[in-house]
Amino acid sequence: QLVSPTKPTASGLPPAASVTSASSSVVPASSSPLPFHTAMLQRMIDESVDELRLAMHQHIRNVHVNLIRQIGDQTAELLAAQAQQYEVTEALLLEMQFLREEVRRMQERY
Repeated sequence: QLVSPTKPTASGLPPAASVTSASSSVVPASSSPLPFHTAMLQRMIDESVDELRLAMHQHIRNVHVNLIRQIGDQTAELLAAQAQQYEVTEALLLEMQFLREEVRRMQERY
């Protein structure tokens, strides 16, 4: 019995394999080349996936570059704040040293 690959079976689905001769030699449907429109659709899908993959790669790279830039900016801000704090601390230490010496001199006089 010959089964046409284009006609659906009793279940309404296309057959998984087609019979090519009356001697019942079965050729799987997957071994035949894809029809032109299916191959063209597959190429279009592959190209779209490649484009999306490249776009995502570029976006992720841009995110990484922005993160590195922000970390550099924050590091510079922290170093500037630390330097300013160091100057204040140094000034306070000098004032405290001066006041201790003044207290010591006053204790010696009185």
